Amino acid sequence: GFLVRPNKPPTASGGTGITAATGWLYLAVYEHVDAAGYVHTSGTSDPSASTGPIANKTITVTVSNLFLTSRYDASNTATKTRIALYRTSDGGSTYYRHSDQVNLTSAATQTFTDTTSDATLITKATLYRQPGTVGTALDRRAPPAFLAITFYAGMLVGVADDGFTLWHSGQQVVGEGSWFNPIFQLPIAEDGTITAIAAQDGTLFVFKRGAIYAVQGETPADNGSAGGLGAPRRLAVDVGCIDPRSVVVTSLGIFFQSSRGLELLTRSQSVEWIGEAIQDTTTSYPICTSATLEPVQNLVMFELASAETAHQVSGTGRTAVFDLALKAWVSTDRRKNGAGTADTPSQSGAVIYTGTAYRYAWLGTDGRVYVEDTSTRLDTGSWVTLRWETPWLKLGMQQHQRLWSATLLGEQATACGLSVEIAYDWEGYVTADERPYSEAAASGRRQFELRPTSRGQATRFRISDTAPATVGTGQALAFVGLSVDIAPKQGATKGTPRLAVAARK
Repeated sequence: GFLVRPNKPPTASGGTGITAATGWLYLAVYEHVDAAGYVHTSGTSDPSASTGPIANKTITVTVSNLFLTSRYDASNTATKTRIALYRTSDGGSTYYRHSDQVNLTSAATQTFTDTTSDATLITKATLYRQPGTVGTALDRRAPPAFLAITFYAGMLVGVADDGFTLWHSGQQVVGEGSWFNPIFQLPIAEDGTITAIAAQDGTLFVFKRGAIYAVQGETPADNGSAGGLGAPRRLAVDVGCIDPRSVVVTSLGIFFQSSRGLELLTRSQSVEWIGEAIQDTTTSYPICTSATLEPVQNLVMFELASAETAHQVSGTGRTAVFDLALKAWVSTDRRKNGAGTADTPSQSGAVIYTGTAYRYAWLGTDGRVYVEDTSTRLDTGSWVTLRWETPWLKLGMQQHQRLWSATLLGEQATACGLSVEIAYDWEGYVTADERPYSEAAASGRRQFELRPTSRGQATRFRISDTAPATVGTGQALAFVGLSVDIAPKQGATKGTPRLAVAARK
């Protein structure tokens, strides 16, 4: 909307022209046509003083120009800001469009000359509102600065810069720009400031740091007599959103970041700690700079960074990937930028259309935009290691267990090696038990037989593909599964368990 409206226009009479027995009123609005062809209209000026009875006179109306504006296109007169003048008929209260002129930033005012008869005037369009007439449309105003914005029920809804108030637009009309009025607002003062908003299934969800509210509504009447946002309802949840950049709407619900990690507000309006499985990652990389739905592969991508200062990320980063079809986390990616710097954090992420397909893109701290290339599995030409790591395999509370063998099933798509690491009893990976496989040994579709230490309290595996002599496309190995032949040994473990202090914590 326009931040200002025209000043009250003065009028003057002279010369030979038209006749009115009672007098006319004038007012003005600013208008602008945007690049999409939508007309944006300002609030109306105050009506002029009545011209009073006119006997064969011409009326001149002076209107102030809009000096400072970004709504200017020197190459296209049709999209320039214009001033529209409206007038009543003799003694009437309805305003009809008289004429319009291109706004001038080089002069304080400009003048309209009126020699239009009432008979001609009343055939023209009426003003969107009629000042002085009860029940007509509200004045069109600009909203305050918004901290967050979304689209809901045919309205634009934004969080005002006070942090407590929702503003919503008037009803959406094709060809007209969105507009606001101070009547179209809803304060939600409890539980602190609003951190994010999102809409799903006919409900607007309002997030605060420790609470979530549900609001329902409908497009308001232009005069504010009906519609708008209804009373907020607090959901029975104990967490809220700490960063609006983490919010993304999906078929499963709305993902967001709370103080404990990544959450899912389900479509039944309950909250699941969906990020519990990757809490080590979100603890090390607590800054979520974007959350993006990738519709082609049905994935949600969360860009995570270890540090941020003045909204600029630094340190290292990860991309947490959630598969909506599997309803599971499928990876926490690390990558290199164009300079070959490893573990680069992302400033933001988005899905873009390249002209032929949709691709995921991310903004590096070097100011470059990196776009997914599906023809390779590389990061700007660098090898990407695919790594699996199992949880600790433990079958009893205070028991030893026997592990006779483990079998890894995989298929080599392009040249690569393989590395299998094994850890025991909550301690680090044992170098002596690492199982490296060469490119030749890992070729084709294979079962890899592993012989770990047979007796202990817990075991875990970490499996990685390794770069070949010639990188190629980097597709490398597809891991299919890991089978473990393991059983608990009868009787409790005797002696002190091999458990590091750090692991016990």
